[in-house]
Amino acid sequence: MQIFAPFGLKPVTNQVGSTSNIVSNQFGALQSGGANALYTFQPITIDANGFVQPAFTTGTPNVAAPIEGVFMGAEYCSADNGAWKQRPSVPAGTLLYNNAVAGVNNGDVQNSYGNPKIITDSTTIFAIQANGYVTKSAVGQYANCVINNGAAIGGVTKYSVVDGNPSSGLSTVSLDSKSIAAVKGSLTLKIVGLARNEAPGQQNQWSTTSTTGDPYPILLVQLVASPLNSVV
Repeated sequence: MQIFAPFGLKPVTNQVGSTSNIVSNQFGALQSGGANALYTFQPITIDANGFVQPAFTTGTPNVAAPIEGVFMGAEYCSADNGAWKQRPSVPAGTLLYNNAVAGVNNGDVQNSYGNPKIITDSTTIFAIQANGYVTKSAVGQYANCVINNGAAIGGVTKYSVVDGNPSSGLSTVSLDSKSIAAVKGSLTLKIVGLARNEAPGQQNQWSTTSTTGDPYPILLVQLVASPLNSVV
């Protein structure tokens, strides 16, 4: 049985049996001083200016969003000392060195906004923890992500971190078990199975009914269609 400790959308495998070659830095850019933090395994979208943003923010939990990929960390040039950093997360308000900064010439940085690492491969299968009971009948059905904004789940506040853990750099997005439906509509994830290797020391199981059994199973999902990936 699982404890509730959501970790976002963790890539597990794809059609060739590996996730080592599916991370790209060709989609979107980091925004210097951006208002939203970015965390590893966080669903993201690309805004009208080409910047990577969370697919949804604290103001819109449980609402479908155009998930265009999953954030996998970033490499960027920090404005404080001009040093390149590789980080699992990018805190809100992070200022990036760019060519407009005095004393920096065009040869000093590869990309003035840094290089976000994104998975957009539509065949990738992700592990994600549900925030409530899910039975085996959910396989082939659809669901939304949800931000764990401290709201009570089952009458108890289960998680207080908004959309990511600053200490680990990981997302805390989970699958909204109440959103599961047979019709895709505007739902963002397709449920394809139960994770077997993502719960060390714990027995990961389907819930036996909608109210009994494992209350927070870890599921396998794929992203539903977006401008950057194919229909699932």
